[in-house]
Amino acid sequence: NIYYGELCSTLASRGYTVMMLVRRGYGNSEGADSELKDTPYDSGMEATKDILSAVTYMKTNPYVNPDKIVVMGQSQGGWDAIAFSTLKDTGVLGTVNISGGVNYTDILADPLSTRYSKWIADCGKYGAINEMPTLWIYSPNDKAIPDIASQPMFQSFQDAGGKGTFIMKPPFGDNGHYLVGTPDFYIRDIMAFFNQIGFTDTN
Repeated sequence: NIYYGELCSTLASRGYTVMMLVRRGYGNSEGADSELKDTPYDSGMEATKDILSAVTYMKTNPYVNPDKIVVMGQSQGGWDAIAFSTLKDTGVLGTVNISGGVNYTDILADPLSTRYSKWIADCGKYGAINEMPTLWIYSPNDKAIPDIASQPMFQSFQDAGGKGTFIMKPPFGDNGHYLVGTPDFYIRDIMAFFNQIGFTDTN
């Protein structure tokens, strides 16, 4: 995916080891979307199983510092990064959510207001059991997760006890959901978060 490739290359050029995980049901993997559950909360928690497996594997490699790992995702992956922040996993210092939102089984049957309400409520559930710092990056003209959803989602997470930083970037192109493909638009925000959590960058 060209969008993620740009971000991976940007991080790698700064000296970070990057793994791009394709979760079950995505890309060329076989079978249905394994994380399509009845609630946004359950969909995210199912995804953490794949992420945890990937993190556990990466820790076995000699070129990876097992004490300095960050989980990052965009869209569905961004939501999954928030879900992962509820786990206790030694060495994972924090998670980054870029334009995160999530599918669930009846999402297309729900009015947008109901969809947003479910996202907001379940972000609160994650916040209540949050274990690590999080960074949330959104744009107000995101056509999938607009600001009327993203800001209350973070507020719900934070009000329930979740640790996080929310950054609303300026409008991006004709759809802010795809800002991930232009790392220069937000990479300084990620670097600042890395420094904050002790996952430092020298550039």
